[in-house]
Amino acid sequence: MRRRSTTSRITTATMALLCVAQLGHLVADGHTPYIAALLLTLLVLLVATTVKLHRDDCVESRMSAAVLALLSGGGVALTATIGLPGQSDNGLDLLGAATLVLSVTTLTTLALTARRQARETGPRSPYAL
Repeated sequence: MRRRSTTSRITTATMALLCVAQLGHLVADGHTPYIAALLLTLLVLLVATTVKLHRDDCVESRMSAAVLALLSGGGVALTATIGLPGQSDNGLDLLGAATLVLSVTTLTTLALTARRQARETGPRSPYAL
């Protein structure tokens, strides 16, 4: 079994905390049904990606984690600035700020992990076994 790096463990931990933050968004406010369905879908994808990232730490799980972190942070940023459809802007609350920080932390640790792995493997053909 290969040994996982510290940045991979930190990425998994920040993804788990991002799941908790999304659960807080889903439970905290009274959303319209379509917003709740979007939040629930994002939460399910976050949980599945976190489990896959913890278990395998493969390229696919890291790419999915990056996309979901961007969606989580972007959703909070858009909600804070222009608001939800049909509503005015909500401003940035504590849960939204935590989600933004966790999203940026996840993206940063993913970038650090990619840089470390590129250094370890060196230049080689993408088709090499």
